[in-house]
Amino acid sequence: MPSRRDQVEAYSFASGRLRSALVSGDPDAPRAPLRRTPIGLVIGTLLALLALGGAALLALLRPGSAPGWAQPGTLIIEKETGNRFVMADGRLHPVLNYSSARLLLTDKYRTTAVSAEALADRPRGGRLGIEGAPDLLPARSGGHSWLVCATGTTSADGQVTPGVTVHLDPPSAPDRSAAATALVRAPDGATYLVQEGLRLRLTTGWVAHALGYAALRPVPVTESWLETIPVGPDLGPIPATGRGQDGPGGTTVGQILRSNQPAPPDQFFLTTSAGLVPVNDTVAALVLGDPQVRTAYGDTTVGAVPVDLSTLSRVPVLEVPDWARLPLISRTPADWTGQVPCLRLDVDGNTVHSALVPLPQEQAQAPPIREPGTVAGPHVAGGFLTPPRGGALVRTLPAPGAAGIGLYLVVETGAKYPLANDGAATALGFSPGGAAPVPAPLLALLPTGPELRVLGGES
Repeated sequence: MPSRRDQVEAYSFASGRLRSALVSGDPDAPRAPLRRTPIGLVIGTLLALLALGGAALLALLRPGSAPGWAQPGTLIIEKETGNRFVMADGRLHPVLNYSSARLLLTDKYRTTAVSAEALADRPRGGRLGIEGAPDLLPARSGGHSWLVCATGTTSADGQVTPGVTVHLDPPSAPDRSAAATALVRAPDGATYLVQEGLRLRLTTGWVAHALGYAALRPVPVTESWLETIPVGPDLGPIPATGRGQDGPGGTTVGQILRSNQPAPPDQFFLTTSAGLVPVNDTVAALVLGDPQVRTAYGDTTVGAVPVDLSTLSRVPVLEVPDWARLPLISRTPADWTGQVPCLRLDVDGNTVHSALVPLPQEQAQAPPIREPGTVAGPHVAGGFLTPPRGGALVRTLPAPGAAGIGLYLVVETGAKYPLANDGAATALGFSPGGAAPVPAPLLALLPTGPELRVLGGES
């Protein structure tokens, strides 16, 4: 009877013949077909272990370069916390804010997210950056359209406290073609007529009546809002020497004459002792509205005296003096009920076009400006509004048509930051040549943050 060993050997022999028949087609092949497989596996494993040991030994003898996130010019963001770092002098330095990171890394700037575990064993350094610099930069530079609105709040007893809001690149605003005229009152009690981008001071009380604005209640405004509007000539009594005396060609000094010729219609002249001075509607209205004009008309009705061409031909016509070069005033006062007067400024190259436009009270409101680290001047605006990620790189415009030298970055919160030079603007991702010119009084309405300068040398 076969033993157990005989049975195992017989089983192995039969299995080997079956395996050889399946793999090679010959059950009586002299060599097992899969004999090389385990031998190759053992040899390959030994070679892999030798290669791994050699690589580990080489890494100990010659350390490799730092990981990609530790290379210079990289803003490292810790995934779990959002903390920002840069590598400098072999140390991991926290960065105070995003704009500081841009000013540190300049044109080498790139961002990568790294886990806290990967950063845990890195030596740490001190904080880098500019304290109070903005953490949110504009997505693009705007600044080509502004609204400066004379808002106000009314107390329970009906007292109005004037205020100012600034809107940068508003998505919807009245066009300059909707320009209107407003009668406003400054904190010192002075009354101004604002029209066509100019503020004209009314020097005496009867001027508003003479120009057709007596029925209007002046809108109270702040001094800072008025400062954003260029100064025009004063509106007041017109100089008249010798009023009521005989003038040349049978005229009376101090009277207003109106040509009754069809072309040009309603041409006005002021009679003087030397001749006739051509004047426009504004000057004529001020002459006729002056209480002292009664001296020139005596017992006759005060008004423009119609004259024909023959009368005009007998009297010399003089050059228009400076005091007679007043702007034409709209004789149709705007209704400001429920509206707020807003100065609209549109930038075109180095020129700023301005006009006074009406805006509904609710649209003129804006969130208050709250930006830590900024300094607010005495006449800072009460609110600022711009589209999300809005802002602008701007230059001051000290005079019409002249490019200013002050370079500022206005951010979404309403704060402005002076830039040390064009290089700082480039490091922050803006083209200095694309800075929009803005009048200095408008920029004075925004609080000022610290100066932004290139910090690349510090790293």
